[in-house]
Amino acid sequence: MTQETIVRGDPSSAAPTSIGSVRRRFRRDPWRKPRVLAAITWGYLAWSLLPLAIAIAISFNGSRSNSLLHGFSLQWWWSDPTESLWHDPELHAALFQSLRLSLFTVAIAVPLGVVFALGIDRWHSRPAKGFNFLMLLSFVLPEIVLGISLFLVFQHLLTFVELGTTAQILGLVTYQLAYPVIIVRARLLTIGREYEEAASDLGAPHANRSAASCSRSCTRRSSRAPRSCSPTASTTS
Repeated sequence: MTQETIVRGDPSSAAPTSIGSVRRRFRRDPWRKPRVLAAITWGYLAWSLLPLAIAIAISFNGSRSNSLLHGFSLQWWWSDPTESLWHDPELHAALFQSLRLSLFTVAIAVPLGVVFALGIDRWHSRPAKGFNFLMLLSFVLPEIVLGISLFLVFQHLLTFVELGTTAQILGLVTYQLAYPVIIVRARLLTIGREYEEAASDLGAPHANRSAASCSRSCTRRSSRAPRSCSPTASTTS
């Protein structure tokens, strides 16, 4: 009774206690909104995309200044008859070379990345971990370090590869291969093996894979319902 009167009589003493309890509940609540992580994410996106937005805006500048905007103009794209992107032979060639490299890189890196991700997901051994580390290393290394390393490789080891479009494609594929691998492996981890086992049970090719998947599924479901674990039973069920 005395403690209640003290708390009621002195509201300032109860304020720190209530603030402390709110802080403790906020720290212990695992389902609270990740405000700090969201702020860091938005800050990183702004830091990464803001320079690109500024560069795009300056490309429509009406003057030669690279720091001040003097009105909207398309002279650096195609209005200027000599120095615009569409009329300057060097810029024109650089644009189409970039488009050519991007198409070839996507056509080569995406299939290789998907196959590599499937192989690493199925192959559990030390060499697989080493290959996965090398793939992630190319993803983590700065672009300038990887570019200089590839240049030295083409200059001193792979001398039969001439510096040009072929060397550029090989370098871009080496750098971009990590992106489809990471995306596909993350997707494989989220969907699990249930879809593959269901396809095998419904008659998918490769009988050995069907038998293995059937045996795994039968082992998991043996306590719930009896099931024949032969490949023929799996394909006819």
